[in-house]
Amino acid sequence: MSRRYAVWEEDNIFKIRTTTAELSKVFSGVIYAGEGIFTDIRVVRLDRGDFVRLSNDKKRIYFSFSTNEGIDGLNFTTSARRLAFFLFINNRKAGPNLEIFLGENGIHPVNNPFMIYMTDENRDDDSVPEDLEISMEPEGDAITAVIPESEM
Repeated sequence: MSRRYAVWEEDNIFKIRTTTAELSKVFSGVIYAGEGIFTDIRVVRLDRGDFVRLSNDKKRIYFSFSTNEGIDGLNFTTSARRLAFFLFINNRKAGPNLEIFLGENGIHPVNNPFMIYMTDENRDDDSVPEDLEISMEPEGDAITAVIPESEM
């Protein structure tokens, strides 16, 4: 199994898992709940140096997992009707067609970042809102999600 993200919802709990059969990879990202908040966040098998942080307004989850031939992840519930995901592997955007698997059937999003909707409302608009207030900083060829000082 190559490096990948798996994202799915089960019994109103969202689950994100990272895995790789290769040497250690850093999976990181930001999940944004625009009009809602995140609740009941639980981590799955994190290692030293890994983290999951909830923003002060409870609208953003920042995470970073160093995954090595195992599975790391998090579970959460949310009151949001849609979620925006920004996913990275080793400080580069995860490839939507090769490294991100959604739902029971493992479908791939068209883009990264991508949206997941809890209702049929606005499903025809798969674009990520421009008002996300997620800072992305270039780091050489890479782009990394930056946790604002106020959230640390």
